[in-house]
Amino acid sequence: MKNYLKKNVNLLFYITPFFFLLPVNYLTMCAFLFILISIFVLRENKFKIKFDTLDKILCLFFIFTILSGIKFKFESSLELFDFEIIKSIGLLRFFLVYILTKNLINYNLINLKKFSFICLLLCLFISINIIATHIFGHDFLGNRKLESINRYSSIFGERAVAGSYIFSFFFIALLYLYFFKNNFLFKTFFLIIISYGIMLTFDRSPYILFILSIILLSFLNLKNNIKFFYMTMIVIFLNIIVFFNYDQAYKRHISSINLIERFTKFFKIEDHSKIQILQKGGNYTYYEIYNEALSIINHDYTFLGSGFKTYYRRCTGFREQTNIESITSGYANACPSHSHNLYLEIGISSGLIGLTIFIFFILLNIKIFLAKIFDRYNKSSRNFVIFTILLISFLADVVPRPHGNLFGSYNGFLFFFKIAFLYAFLIKVHRMQRFK
Repeated sequence: MKNYLKKNVNLLFYITPFFFLLPVNYLTMCAFLFILISIFVLRENKFKIKFDTLDKILCLFFIFTILSGIKFKFESSLELFDFEIIKSIGLLRFFLVYILTKNLINYNLINLKKFSFICLLLCLFISINIIATHIFGHDFLGNRKLESINRYSSIFGERAVAGSYIFSFFFIALLYLYFFKNNFLFKTFFLIIISYGIMLTFDRSPYILFILSIILLSFLNLKNNIKFFYMTMIVIFLNIIVFFNYDQAYKRHISSINLIERFTKFFKIEDHSKIQILQKGGNYTYYEIYNEALSIINHDYTFLGSGFKTYYRRCTGFREQTNIESITSGYANACPSHSHNLYLEIGISSGLIGLTIFIFFILLNIKIFLAKIFDRYNKSSRNFVIFTILLISFLADVVPRPHGNLFGSYNGFLFFFKIAFLYAFLIKVHRMQRFK
């Protein structure tokens, strides 16, 4: 029975990256199945679920967010508030995925080599699929460009998340190449294909983060792994060639960006109670959304928040109370579904108190990552490279940038699963190094 359950939890872990290719409802079902089997496996093997300081802080964050949501629901006198409360309590599924992932890796119940290899294959397949769409007009499965938003989504259909998906699992795939395999030519090929794949999704944030990440990795490891610097230079050179020979990529990533103008307009806003409107033919910029989100946080429920997925409701109410027109010129009073930023979303959902707890959780993680990197036992150049990969992957996930709704099934499961994996992998490798 124990071996049977262990095989099943391994299988579920291996196919976890495939979960995110599914529609959200199926993803939620798979996550609950993962939770149930993981709990059974730990119980059958008589392993106690361990909670460290980080886990307790994150648990406090979720409890506070849930209580904020329940308080807001009662004060809003909404219909079907009981169902809303149940949905709020359901946030704990993210915490369960997080804590169980850490414990499964901690107890050596997961084959990390196979898992990271699966991530590598998936990243390569989706990247090649994206490249094929540009060459043939459709990918290997017949999917075409999403014309309405000028993105290439590959097997994700109407969801424009291909770039963020490749970028999220890229670092885990990179761990396979450094921890389990070490082939310069294949690593170079892998980086080139991944860079083209992310670039050609036309999703700017993942692409910018990818380039910055490999540049930072190359400089951090100049002494330990000069070859990674050479690989990075090759990738950047080949990406520049594509930019200047492929108009679509150039227009999407370079010519359409005027950062100086956008930042100037955002920081010139003196009164956050007055939303500045940019007439963009029905479109809106992230800076406009962020400005309005700051106004909403400052307007009410500043310290306690209003629970998860309440941005649209609070945005609509805020505009009615303040007589502010929609930031989207094409749709009267149309609020975005969420704030498109990790920290603003938490500020609205959990208030400044919840946001402070979450930021403390992030900072404590970073402190632990740095402590492991510069630990006196860490004398292996290979481990230094692996630890920096883990750190930069973590930083890429938490850096303030355009982000999906943290409390939505796709982004929530992906975010908390990944940071749990990165931390557990760090502790596992550090333990192996220390007791060699």
